[in-house]
Amino acid sequence: MLRFISAVYIAMIVFFSPQDLFAQDREQAITVYSNGLGLVRDMRTIELPRGRSTVIISQVAAEIDPTSVRIKSLTAPEELSILEQRYTYDLVSGNLILSRYLNQDIQLITGDSDIPVTGRLLHVDMDQVSLQLEKGRVEIIRRAAIQRISLPAVPEDLVTTPTLTWLLDNDRKAGMHRLELSYLTNGITWHAEYTALMNESNTEMTLSGWATIDNNSGSTYDNTAITLVAGDPNRVSAPPPVRRRENVFLRTSSSPQQFTGQVLFEYHAYALERRATIEDRSSVQLTLFEDTTGKISKQYVYDGLRVPQGVQTRIRFENKENMGFGKPIPRGIVRLYHQDGQGNPQFVGEDRVKDLAKDETVYLTVGQAFDLAGERIQTSMRALSKNSSEEQYQIVLRNHSDEMVSIKVVEYMRGPTWAITESSRPYEKLNANTIEFDVSVPSDDEAEVTYTVVYSR
Repeated sequence: MLRFISAVYIAMIVFFSPQDLFAQDREQAITVYSNGLGLVRDMRTIELPRGRSTVIISQVAAEIDPTSVRIKSLTAPEELSILEQRYTYDLVSGNLILSRYLNQDIQLITGDSDIPVTGRLLHVDMDQVSLQLEKGRVEIIRRAAIQRISLPAVPEDLVTTPTLTWLLDNDRKAGMHRLELSYLTNGITWHAEYTALMNESNTEMTLSGWATIDNNSGSTYDNTAITLVAGDPNRVSAPPPVRRRENVFLRTSSSPQQFTGQVLFEYHAYALERRATIEDRSSVQLTLFEDTTGKISKQYVYDGLRVPQGVQTRIRFENKENMGFGKPIPRGIVRLYHQDGQGNPQFVGEDRVKDLAKDETVYLTVGQAFDLAGERIQTSMRALSKNSSEEQYQIVLRNHSDEMVSIKVVEYMRGPTWAITESSRPYEKLNANTIEFDVSVPSDDEAEVTYTVVYSR
């Protein structure tokens, strides 16, 4: 394998462009979506001659979608035409540099010898290099035997940063143009995370929201305007997977609200009220909204079909202004804490909330109640006729705590046509195939639910 390329040549691999001269005039904005997509707007000032000219712009995202690129002049949009566009990005490697010297003379140092082998490069791959020496002799050298390769200069066409090149036609007189470049890039995403602190009596909850931005797009967005979009814009094909980040995220301390919410088409957008920097291959956490306190209620649920043994504890809250909330809440993980008798927060569970619109109700599952248990038994099943059958069920709930509790028992009907013919307790029909019993279970005692359902077709 290639073990060494002269450090002199590596140091020379730097891409220069006229745009480096007006970096101070650069202004960026990025809109980040939760599906691994970012929309970059990049404004730069450049001097253009009258007529046709070539403009080269570097420092764009490595994960750019070249087909999404748009460029326009903010100075004179009607007088500047884009005739041609190219995207170039060479990932620097020994093979890439060496391949640029096919049919040219190079020098190799092999084995323990300090005497170079000079010849015209005929072929190169991962295993061997073929040289044509003096008098037409050809020598094939194993890559493992090569200690050093010496090249005459850096290849002129080597592009080591993601670069866009345009052929422009300027109908205006020569002068400065403010250009706006916009494009889509993969490799950048965001998600919401929440902490919820419940009071000791489980009647109120303080909700804090954070926005985490993961950037693996191959570009740093310095002092940029940031907008986050909650929702799922349709895409023709799925974006490639985001590479694992290497840097640990920086979590800012709790602070007043930094984002301003607004409606964007059928989505919700959150614009950061200040500019911030998003480093490449890193994550940053920003306060999504200030702490919000609202009313909640605690519930116990027994879903014997899905969780046969455990009674789940869940928190219910209505996302309404009169309940203390009343704002769009993007999907994310909610980590729940409970205030103990000494006023200290203790972690009790976590759940995932879907995109929650204003005035909607959400249920957060905390975990299984330690002192409650349930058991679901099918006691009978028989055919009534060719087109109907009957099933009987028994649900037993046990309460080992020192107070009476109310447990919601959820049951699912397995067919479109069904009827409850007998029931030991009243029930509520939640939807076409779900019913719910509300059962009070005394302290250190048990309660039972039985019902009979008839299915027909």
